Amino acid sequence: MPEEQYLNLAAYAANVHCLGPGPRVVFWVQGCCFRCPGCVAPDWRPCTPAHIVTVDALIAFCRLLTDHRGITFSGGEPMLQAMGLHKLWRGISDIHPSWDLIIFTGFTPQMLAKDERRQKFARDADALIAGPYIQAHHTETGLRGSSNQMIRFKPGGRFTENERLDIISGTRSQEVHINKDMAVIAGIPPRSGAVHKDMIEHALQKNTKKVKGWQKTVP
Repeated sequence: MPEEQYLNLAAYAANVHCLGPGPRVVFWVQGCCFRCPGCVAPDWRPCTPAHIVTVDALIAFCRLLTDHRGITFSGGEPMLQAMGLHKLWRGISDIHPSWDLIIFTGFTPQMLAKDERRQKFARDADALIAGPYIQAHHTETGLRGSSNQMIRFKPGGRFTENERLDIISGTRSQEVHINKDMAVIAGIPPRSGAVHKDMIEHALQKNTKKVKGWQKTVP
């Protein structure tokens, strides 16, 4: 299976506003090489098949979303599927040249520099949030999970100064997105990781079979 033709996705959602300026499309990949304590999505760590989708099918899906403004890649670890995601991004940007790109990765810039393909992919990001999550340095604002993580903005990128400030230190929110029989909770969670009861109730009302994403027992 050519790695640049297919992607192994944990989940995806459109019309997301909590992982960068929206509305945007978010793709969460399956599989991660890091084992960060306090990880918000442990179900997405195993490098096992989840939803195998062709890159071309995802490009066709994004072609229809003319009212969106960007893409976010998260996971899981996007850099483990750098070739496929890079091809996906190039295909989307050909269709929607004004769209921006945000990438979350546990790799540091120094680690990315050791792999030409990953480094090339990372350079396409208008905002790269890089570095492993460290629970002791958890933050409550912006798109960094912990303060050790670096945010690198692309020179001449698509974000305005206010959007950059919001990515760095803006107020967070979380959202529930329903895809067929699954509810995906999007957004950077608080330190407790607690899911709001109304989010769970909304998912149950939609008769979803399970809720994916960051979650702990609702108090």
